[in-house]
Amino acid sequence: LLVTFISVSPASATVFGGKFPRSSLQFQYAGNHRYYGNVWQGAANWSATPTNINISPYPGVPYVLDISVYDIYSSDTWWGVTYFNPCSGSGCSYTRNYFYLNQRTLDPESDFTRTKVATHEFGHTIGLAHAPGGVTSIMNQGHLSYNKPQTYDNNDVKRLY
Repeated sequence: LLVTFISVSPASATVFGGKFPRSSLQFQYAGNHRYYGNVWQGAANWSATPTNINISPYPGVPYVLDISVYDIYSSDTWWGVTYFNPCSGSGCSYTRNYFYLNQRTLDPESDFTRTKVATHEFGHTIGLAHAPGGVTSIMNQGHLSYNKPQTYDNNDVKRLY
């Protein structure tokens, strides 16, 4: 998994420094919805945590879309990649973030791994960075034996929101 961000200053080893101004967020899945079930479950995984975060499908209400998800086919080796709208400095507010899911690399993966990737990328969109090695976190890269946020992730989210 690869994450790209613009003008974000890390606040610690596991968060980028920015966050949305509210914890109830809406996502929209554009494109052919190849992994819609995995994306829906990834959002539900965050909403089920003992945090204030709630990520739900976009109901079509103007001006509340926070996260966009897209399927693309790329020759790159990443599973998912997250992009942030410009946000500078620690404690800045995100306005809208988005992530791509790479069909070339995700198609051969299991449903479990696709859900892990969607959950991981949603973690980036809400402000989480990759976790340091040796901790149990959905924000670790690669194949994992879990595809839901872990206690480490919940604590990071509670600090942010």
